[in-house]
Amino acid sequence: MSSGSPDPRFAFLTDRDLQDVIWRMARKRTRNRTDADDVRNGAFALAMRLVVAGKGPAETKRERGWMCQVLRSNALSAWRKEGRDGEPPRDPTVADE
Repeated sequence: MSSGSPDPRFAFLTDRDLQDVIWRMARKRTRNRTDADDVRNGAFALAMRLVVAGKGPAETKRERGWMCQVLRSNALSAWRKEGRDGEPPRDPTVADE
């Protein structure tokens, strides 16, 4: 594979529908857009590290669920780094799906 070719292991991360789902989940788990951006970006960075380490989604059809779990884990990690316990509060202005 040449250095200019995209790595197929990461193809699912460029899916616009997946990116939208992850953004909405991040927004629900945080209180503001800035925190949602941080959580979302951290989740995608973590996902890339996991894929490189061979710990990506096991099957193509499970990518969305896997990425949602990565987002949840990243949100909890960010919340705990702030010295808080439990789940982050959800934004009441964002409707559940």
